[in-house]
Amino acid sequence: MGVGSDRFRGFSGRDGLRLLLCVGGAWGGCFALLSLVVPSLLQPTTTQAISLSLIRQALQLEGKPASRSHSRALRIWAAAAPPPLSQPTHNQQAAALQRSLRNEGLTGELRREPPNQRNWLGGYWLSVNDRFWVYANPGTALPWFWPAIRIGSLLLGGSSGVALFLQWQLQRPIQRVLKQLPAIPSGELELVPEGGMAAMRELSIRINRVLEQLNQQHESRRRFLQGLAHDLGSPLTRLSMRVERLEDQPNRPAVMSEALPQLRVEIDRLMSLTHLLQEAAGEQIEPFRPRLSALDELCERVAASYPQQPIELAVPRLLVRLDQSLIERALQNLIDNAIRYGRAPIRLAAHQQKSTVILQVEDSGSGLSSANLLGMPRIAPADDRQQRQRSGVGLTIVERCCQLHGGRLALQRSALGGLQAELHLPVS
Repeated sequence: MGVGSDRFRGFSGRDGLRLLLCVGGAWGGCFALLSLVVPSLLQPTTTQAISLSLIRQALQLEGKPASRSHSRALRIWAAAAPPPLSQPTHNQQAAALQRSLRNEGLTGELRREPPNQRNWLGGYWLSVNDRFWVYANPGTALPWFWPAIRIGSLLLGGSSGVALFLQWQLQRPIQRVLKQLPAIPSGELELVPEGGMAAMRELSIRINRVLEQLNQQHESRRRFLQGLAHDLGSPLTRLSMRVERLEDQPNRPAVMSEALPQLRVEIDRLMSLTHLLQEAAGEQIEPFRPRLSALDELCERVAASYPQQPIELAVPRLLVRLDQSLIERALQNLIDNAIRYGRAPIRLAAHQQKSTVILQVEDSGSGLSSANLLGMPRIAPADDRQQRQRSGVGLTIVERCCQLHGGRLALQRSALGGLQAELHLPVS
């Protein structure tokens, strides 16, 4: 059953072949075991039956009436020499047979035929009148012997084969799954083995789908909370600096009137991030609520949150369906990186290219020295400390924002000389 199959088809053809293999192997083993054990357990009975069969055949050859009627055909070797492959015998069963034959007046030579393909247990030849040999074995002496062996081996082998199949294809896979699943889950969950019969494989596949989804949710929540913690740092730092400025100049109303709107912007941003935390705690996932938004107004709000560092704007009037809060977070992280690691001027621009809107944040710094500038700098070279600094949580937040919108993040060298970060967002 494939991993992508959503419909359970029950017992599969492969499971049927495995069941037949188990039942067939168990039947063969039981047949061999019963064929060896039963004759040993029934040795007195088989010895008496073989003796009676040899006596009946010998009396028929001599023209004497047999003590018991029997309708089975005779097996006779008409020659003075012993039958081929027969051997002299001296075991306990042969001794018991000879005593029984002498009691009936039969003193001819008794020879043993070893087991062969036609007769697994072998048989006995008795010389009659030095000219004929008559034959008997457990199968001919006891007509019910081999049918009983077959029926017994079929019943015992069938039940043993089914038990073996369930142990192989059901119980052991369940034990492996239980061994893999932790009693108290913590951190990333490992997938369970997928095996066993069709029902067990389907159960393992669906358990793995749930585990993969839980791992993805755990990673998304971890990155989301890490990003929010990162985002809280910048407005808190700016608030602290502006409060210190007010404390240094408490008697200047002009400074107060200029700082209050800036403080209100930073407080609103902190309240927005707090609201995101509350939503994430309630929904267990990162909230994503796109709506039709004016891109120029959104970018103006972002630029207005940096009064100490003027941001050049080149954003046309575009209506785009996006999550305003996430885009603002992404742009603020890119601008924070440009202020921290680049130089002024810093430009925020946007343009539409077919069905994609491209948002650009570029600075006039030294850019990145890595050759992999166009790729997402997840793992920077060991000697590229600048790239390691600029590829931390901030760019991870931006990349996550692009992924939620179905877009991507691209890094290029800016025409201003520094880094140019581009958010490629589809127009829906």
